[in-house]
Amino acid sequence: MKMLDASIKVVLILVLFSIQVDVFSQTQKIDSLKSLLPHHSGGERIDILFEISRQYLNSNQAGGLYFAKEAFSDAKEFGDSMRIVKTGRVYAQGLRRIGKLDSAQILLKKLLTVASRHAYRTEMKTILNALGVAYLDGAKYDEALKFFLRSLELREEDKDKWEISVALANIGLVYLGLDYYDNAIHYFDRAIKLKIDAGRIADDLYLALINKSMCLVRQKNYREAQKVIGKVLSDCINCSENIPITGYQTLGLISLQEGDLNLAKARYQHSYELSRNSQYKRNHIISLINLIVIHTDLDELESAEDYLREAEMLAKIGSLYSYEMSHMYFRLILAYRKLNNIEKTSFYQAKYISLRDSIFNEDLATNLMKIEAEHLEKENKAKIEAQNAVLALNQEVMLRQKYINVFIGIVALLFIALITMLVKSNRQKQKINQLLDMKVRERTQELENNRDALQRACEERDILIDKTSNDIRNSMATIKGLCSVGLKDVNDPVALQYIAKMDNVTDKFSATLSMLYSTKRK
Repeated sequence: MKMLDASIKVVLILVLFSIQVDVFSQTQKIDSLKSLLPHHSGGERIDILFEISRQYLNSNQAGGLYFAKEAFSDAKEFGDSMRIVKTGRVYAQGLRRIGKLDSAQILLKKLLTVASRHAYRTEMKTILNALGVAYLDGAKYDEALKFFLRSLELREEDKDKWEISVALANIGLVYLGLDYYDNAIHYFDRAIKLKIDAGRIADDLYLALINKSMCLVRQKNYREAQKVIGKVLSDCINCSENIPITGYQTLGLISLQEGDLNLAKARYQHSYELSRNSQYKRNHIISLINLIVIHTDLDELESAEDYLREAEMLAKIGSLYSYEMSHMYFRLILAYRKLNNIEKTSFYQAKYISLRDSIFNEDLATNLMKIEAEHLEKENKAKIEAQNAVLALNQEVMLRQKYINVFIGIVALLFIALITMLVKSNRQKQKINQLLDMKVRERTQELENNRDALQRACEERDILIDKTSNDIRNSMATIKGLCSVGLKDVNDPVALQYIAKMDNVTDKFSATLSMLYSTKRK
């Protein structure tokens, strides 16, 4: 436990350092924006005033309210409905923070009408959320729940995980204020999951975790609650000061319920010191109330009276946090009863009864049941519509599937017909090819037979020619021999002349025959 406190102290030092750096950076930004004001007019001037008011509201509520009011006034004079809605919303948030809840609620409702008429959807969601917070601060839980649920419906339609998580976390706060811890944890868990899914690790996530841990403490699940807070304080280094303040308060509540009053006192004292000069007045009241309880139980009556005086001063001034003030009155009653101060006991008892009756009454329970029933009815209608849409879509899909099946069947039939045609064509081609092969073989055989016959005829011709050639040679040799004899035996010159010519003709004929024979051999 001591090690956990030591680690938390380190975290607090880092947080305080980061806050100082952020404040310096914020001051520079505001000064830069202010320097632009003399050089701009009309819509641009309104936008600058709007941004200055937004920057101021996080640190200087009076300054933020002043510039928001000026921006809202200029926007109304300028006549730009969007700027009227934006600047009016910030002005209303400033009014809420200084405790003028009724004025803030009235203004936000008027702005909601304008935003709805012009369909400024983003502004509608933000204004509904701001109205819910305004009623939550005044412990008007039924009204707060109504506006948070309307904001949730719009955000779920837009399917923005982070925006949905904001609405869910706020609904969780309503149920936490009503002490419906199971319902609160249900909404906090949904919000935490969506914030993580959205990938934005910011103060809102850590606050949702701490608020869930507060529910766990109320359910006496201290171990799980302390585990959640320890992780938040170790991970949240550059968070706003609200995180360690709320974390210390929850740790203090654990120690208080476990009976360790000294550890509870130390933890609430840290929370009290951090919240005393901060803008988180609700946390300051909570720390103050519990310090009164602890010092009274420890019989440290002088210290208790110091805190009682501060509490009485806050009670006289009044506070916008009705729920916390009712707890303060209750603790003042117990403290003054222990101090035997009957007059103040009776005084605060009357104030406590009056305030509690205004917060928790029959109308509240009835309104909550009515609002929850209406929300469930809307959810059921949405589910039915979604189911009808799914059924219609299924029917459409089935009809399309039927068309697709018919189309696929037609294509399959065409494909089968095409395959059948191709098979028949292939078979026909095979038969034609077989016939062609047969014809080619027959023709080839015929050509081979013709070739063989021609070859035999050529051979027979050659034989005949050879025989004829031999016969002619023999005959020519006989003639040549007779010519040679005649040339020797005949003396008649004329006859010799004819014989010589016959001999020459025979030589020429023999030469021609030899030439033909040699060519044929080649």
